[in-house]
Amino acid sequence: MKRNLLLQYYLPVFFTVFILSSCREPCDKGYEGKRCDVPVRDKFKGTWSATDNPGALTYLDTITDGSDILDVYVSRSFSNSRYYRSVKATVDGNTITIANQKPDTSKIYVEGTGIVTDDHKTINWNYNLINKYDTPFITTSYTGVWTKQ
Repeated sequence: MKRNLLLQYYLPVFFTVFILSSCREPCDKGYEGKRCDVPVRDKFKGTWSATDNPGALTYLDTITDGSDILDVYVSRSFSNSRYYRSVKATVDGNTITIANQKPDTSKIYVEGTGIVTDDHKTINWNYNLINKYDTPFITTSYTGVWTKQ
């Protein structure tokens, strides 16, 4: 009877505790990797060869560290040197997001998202430039393919 109780109750409890303790905890916010020591933004950082449409805009752009672990700056070359200041973006997983913002004193706002491929060599962008000089505002939608240099 004791042996039956041991097998029926204690053995499943032991295996449950063992399995739960071997499960991996998620990484702290902004980190990934086997040891949770790689900043998520690292896959976005670097120099990128950009091709954006409409207009077949081609240019080089750079993504660098921002002030927070999930923040990055897209250099002022963004959208073929549209701005004279960098564009702030945030990263989450494989997504980079530009919140609606006015990077400089012009009335051209920007917003959009990009998805980096699993090999971290390409970002596929969808972004809008919103011209607030005119009423009604004029929004131009762009798609872009950026390749890491």
